[in-house]
Amino acid sequence: MKAAVFHEHGSCDNIRWEEFPDPVCGPDDAVIRIGAAGLNGFEPMILFRTTALRTPLPMIVAGDGAGEIVELGSQVTGWSIGSRSIPWSRAKA
Repeated sequence: MKAAVFHEHGSCDNIRWEEFPDPVCGPDDAVIRIGAAGLNGFEPMILFRTTALRTPLPMIVAGDGAGEIVELGSQVTGWSIGSRSIPWSRAKA
């Protein structure tokens, strides 16, 4: 998968498109194919280091998005493959 990521704090010039392994779907997870994504208000604060929150690097940005569920974990109920969704937790690099 492609991801927008930064490896060090600084300016928006530090954000790069990189290849990452496809996510592994755990029993309580859903994998969402993102169709649209954008920076939320907090991600630039982390990038520019204007918050004291410690963030492990590298950090995948563009956590606000929408897409379609392509895989469901064995314990997930109430959702189905093909349903439209938004990610509710951050992807980990």
